[in-house]
Amino acid sequence: MNSSFNRSSTRLTRREILALGPMALAGAAVLQRLAFAQSGETEFVEVKTRHGSLRGARDIGVAIFKGVPYGGSVSGANRFKAAPPLKPWTGIRDALQLAAPSPQPGRTGSAREPAPDEDCLFLNVWSPGPAGRKRPVMFYSHGGAFTSGSGGSAYQDGANLARTCDVVVVASNHRLGLMGYLYLGDLGGQEYATSGNQGMLDIRDALKWVHENIDAFGGDPDNVMIFGESGGGGKTSCLYAMPSAAPYFNKASIESGPGIRMMPRAAAAETTLMLLKHLGLEKSDWRKLLEVPLDKLVAAQGSLGQSPGGGPLTMTGGRKGMTGGDRPGGFGPIIDGAVLPRHPFDPEAPAISKNKPLIIGYNRDETIFFLQRNTEVFNLTDATLKERLAREAGANADTVKE
Repeated sequence: MNSSFNRSSTRLTRREILALGPMALAGAAVLQRLAFAQSGETEFVEVKTRHGSLRGARDIGVAIFKGVPYGGSVSGANRFKAAPPLKPWTGIRDALQLAAPSPQPGRTGSAREPAPDEDCLFLNVWSPGPAGRKRPVMFYSHGGAFTSGSGGSAYQDGANLARTCDVVVVASNHRLGLMGYLYLGDLGGQEYATSGNQGMLDIRDALKWVHENIDAFGGDPDNVMIFGESGGGGKTSCLYAMPSAAPYFNKASIESGPGIRMMPRAAAAETTLMLLKHLGLEKSDWRKLLEVPLDKLVAAQGSLGQSPGGGPLTMTGGRKGMTGGDRPGGFGPIIDGAVLPRHPFDPEAPAISKNKPLIIGYNRDETIFFLQRNTEVFNLTDATLKERLAREAGANADTVKE
């Protein structure tokens, strides 16, 4: 491990912060931030990875590295293909700002994150180190049903988890939706043999990057837990069944969204034909997809996602679960016999992960997150409950109410 620190005397040490106790922690954070706002000083942390040196920043005892590249360009001629290897760089690369998330309908840039871009293979690292012992690594896949989300979302920031549990947390951006799961194998042959699972291969590459580099951040490459919520639970399920991802983690947790079944290859091929028709392209002109402007592709994804069967997130049997279904129109991992040889948990758990402990559960307060702006839900009476159920459950309203 090669790391160096630029420490300001105005910062409290991690040990001192912990000694203050929970009641004083918030106050200490405010005082520290005020001190730095006045002094203009930032505590930088430098580490050396296999591809080059990175400069991150420390915030309340956690070293944070944002926008770290883990794969090569996936735009232009590499669109819809597995990512090429990351190229090394010279000098010290700043890892102080979040990088672009994957293109997706309805998402634009913000003060926190830049606008989405095809070249989105970046990850973020939060570590109490990097000096000291090797810590367990928690590798997070964000939610969004394989079609939306970001590894830089404010409500999924890994700093508190790293600080509280003394672990190294990693979250990645990766290709989503049409950019991550369009299947071209039937049209493009061997050159596009891995298409349809580009997004999952991106996550695999991020895990490989962790295996090769996380020791420089104070993490243990032999103690990596993959976990995710909702769509991230579906991604975790797929990783659990992917042979190429198997060497890079040894335990998993699936939260509020197990991936039972994914899309059959035939349905994915039909989705591709639907896309070509939507864009006014003949089957023989499929290579023109490499030239279609990004915004037009994203708009097409939104349109196809409204078709029957579109989108891999469904409600089945009263339980939330990730499934690609058998109908075309949506975008998510496909059962291609190679990258994803089989459905993750149908008919049983994958044998390749039989020795890897797995936690499966649901987030108790998840509905509050999704309905936080719908305040009427939290003030229901018997009468308004009946009205709401009538709108949402129709003829089954009385049965649901009972």
